[in-house]
Formats: sequence, C-alpha cells, structure tokens
Amino acid sequence: MMFILLQEKCRTYGGYLLEADTEEENTWVTNDFLIHPSGCPDWRECSSVWVGASDADTEGTFTWARSKKNLTYLPWKDGQPDDLRGQDCIRIQYTGLWLDVTCNDVNVLNFICEKD
Repeated sequence: MMFILLQEKCRTYGGYLLEADTEEENTWVTNDFLIHPSGCPDWRECSSVWVGASDADTEGTFTWARSKKNLTYLPWKDGQPDDLRGQDCIRIQYTGLWLDVTCNDVNVLNFICEKD
C-alpha cells in the first residue's frame, strides 16, 4: 500500500508523513510545493501531495498516523470526503483543498516528511 510505504520511507529519514494540521502549514505546502496541473508535464508530479492521516480505523474519523489524534483542521474540497471505492487517505491538491483517495493511489507521487 502506497500510504504505508511512504510512512516507512519517512521513518528511514527520521521523520513522519506530513501533518498539515493548521491553515498556515497547509498554505505553505500549497504555495511552495504545488502548482496547477497545466504547468507540469505530468499532473501527478506537481499538483498534489500525501497527508499523513486516514480514516482506515474508523470510517469518517480521520486521525494522524503518527500521533493517532483526530484531525481538527479539515479543508475539504466540496463533496469530500466521499469514501468512493473505500478512500481512506488524504491528498492536498494544488488549490489547498483536500480530497480523500485510496491509500494505494499511485497517482499521488509527492510526499513530504516532517521532523520534530
């Protein structure tokens, strides 16, 4: 599963998968790392990034993978989360809004590791 592989990758760097838990951090990620898909050859390479949270344990309750705390900042795109096809993970798209995605979504290529 892509989500688990990325979590493990971050651990090898001594960190954890991105926890964009404030509007300020979400804006920083959006402005500094993501661009409109028309501005890159492959939209998967520049228009979205994984977030280190899921609702795999309890549907509809998103928790951070590292701390197991419930998310309190949730800038969902309209109609999200919709749990289409069992979507339990999250990506930030270039607009700064969040979408739920399957945890094995290979269309989300980017990830950011954080350290305390």
